[in-house]
Parts: sequence; C-alpha cells; structure tokens
Amino acid sequence: MQDIQVVEAQSLVPVESVRVLPGPPPAIEILGARDFEAIDEVRVNDAPCPFFQIKGPRLILAQLPKGPDG
Repeated sequence: MQDIQVVEAQSLVPVESVRVLPGPPPAIEILGARDFEAIDEVRVNDAPCPFFQIKGPRLILAQLPKGPDG
C-alpha cells in the first residue's frame, strides 16, 4: 500500500491594519488590502484562530488563538 500526501499551496493576503478589540473573548479586526471573501483560515503567529467571520470584502473579525499560557 502506498502513502499519499496532498499539499496545497497557501496564498497570503496583504493586511493594511490590525486592531485589538476589547472584551472577552480576545479578538482582532483585520483590514485587508485585497478581497478577503475567499479566505478559509486566519492564523496569528502561525496558530489558527478558532473562529473568524468575514464582515465585508476587506474586513475580518477573528478570535485570537489561546497563547502558551492557555
């Protein structure tokens, strides 16, 4: 039996600004330089955000991943 591995290319979308939003859960607002509507994952410091919502063509709200302290 052969092992099969699938690797997908990732494309990075340029970001114009990031703003931390108050209150639990910790979240950020991301304003992009291009269209965000095809985004399927948001990562912060290489950790996937547990939840994100595309609010407009250039705007995403994302919950920050838990840090090393939990």
